[in-house]
Amino acid sequence: MKIAFIQFNGMTTLDLIGFYDTVLRLPRFSTMDVSSDLCALTEEVRDEYGLVLKTQKVQPGSDALATGGTSSASIAGSGSCSSAW
Repeated sequence: MKIAFIQFNGMTTLDLIGFYDTVLRLPRFSTMDVSSDLCALTEEVRDEYGLVLKTQKVQPGSDALATGGTSSASIAGSGSCSSAW
């Protein structure tokens, strides 16, 4: 499975890192083949505190999209990020 971890301006970095770490450990405990990319609509994003994060791919094709955190609720209804995928 190929997973896109979506980064966006104002996101909660801890929520991204916690899920990212867990998913990347899956192959150690199962036969599941997992690959992932850090993705965004731009080459760089800033988290809720201004930390700059680099993007591996801009608008990739993936089997699953993963977002999280309290700030993801604000973009979910707007379609600003999810509709671009």
